[in-house]
Amino acid sequence: MASKTNESAPGATITGPSEIEDIERALESGVPEIYVNGFANGLSHADVVTAFMRNGRPAALINMSYTTAKTYSIMLAQLISQFEEKTDRSMLTSMDVDRLFEADAGEEESK
Repeated sequence: MASKTNESAPGATITGPSEIEDIERALESGVPEIYVNGFANGLSHADVVTAFMRNGRPAALINMSYTTAKTYSIMLAQLISQFEEKTDRSMLTSMDVDRLFEADAGEEESK
């Protein structure tokens, strides 16, 4: 799949034929732009829900069908893989950071 650079978001690489147009329309539409640094996921018999958090406080609540959620997870993983490949760096996950801080706390307690 070819990738393009989004002129509206310099440096952003978008895969797929229509994503760049979708993002440009969203940027031009005036919809809220939300920054998040955490999340909590849940599910019901009908869909998946994600509570996006910013500094431990709710920032947005998103409901997705299972089909949309799975497709989103695959496409997001592909973007992160592309980033890791281009930068030759493996991104830390929140779980990785938690383990590192737990290990540091254990070392500090033993001193």
